[in-house]
Amino acid sequence: MEQGIWTREFLISPELCGMDGRLGVLGGLTLFQALAAEHAEQIGVGGADMAKRGLFWLTVRTRIRFYKRPAMMQTVELETWPGTVEGMRCERYYTMKRGDALLAEARTQWAVWDVNEKRPVPVGPVYPPELVLPEDTVCDGRYAALREIPDEEVCSYTVRSVDLDVGQHMNNVAYIPMLLGTLPSAALHAIREMETHYRRPCLEGETLSIRRRRLENGWLFAAVKPDGETAVVSQALEAL
Repeated sequence: MEQGIWTREFLISPELCGMDGRLGVLGGLTLFQALAAEHAEQIGVGGADMAKRGLFWLTVRTRIRFYKRPAMMQTVELETWPGTVEGMRCERYYTMKRGDALLAEARTQWAVWDVNEKRPVPVGPVYPPELVLPEDTVCDGRYAALREIPDEEVCSYTVRSVDLDVGQHMNNVAYIPMLLGTLPSAALHAIREMETHYRRPCLEGETLSIRRRRLENGWLFAAVKPDGETAVVSQALEAL
């Protein structure tokens, strides 16, 4: 099997853009996740293939970084590839370019859940043995610690049916507008990087406490479940 790299063009359509007419964090993560799903199908680890094996992909962490946000109706080239596999975790990388210009890059960390055993399993055996993992990486560096949880509740959010993925939990991308939607538009458009850690799954009907605190160069967010457990914690930064 050739190296696990998947590339194709995408149109920046209006529904992916904000009121400034440019791609933002939500649109970027949506495109990258779509590309990852396509590539997973190509290498035999897509949703349907995993379901036949009683397995399900879980998002553990995401990081997305913009250098220049593309405008509505521009065409961009996206590329993704799976990276390091270490025990129960693996990495996947993404780039977005227009011509020779790097517009954005991202990185996600994944785990594999055994639906029947209700526990995570090693990732290595999930990939086909002939798959060659590229060595290139982007969004390098250690993930942020993100241990602190803001005290100030800015609003509550009830998980709806439209937020769910095929695992019947809140989709990892659905957390992004829930958190960023608490910001005014001027602050939202200043965001250039966002890192999100997913700690506990959320189910339909759960009401989450949305917390937020201003940082020197951005914002710290968290969503807390009714039982007091933290569902997600995230930081959005204004400058690289």
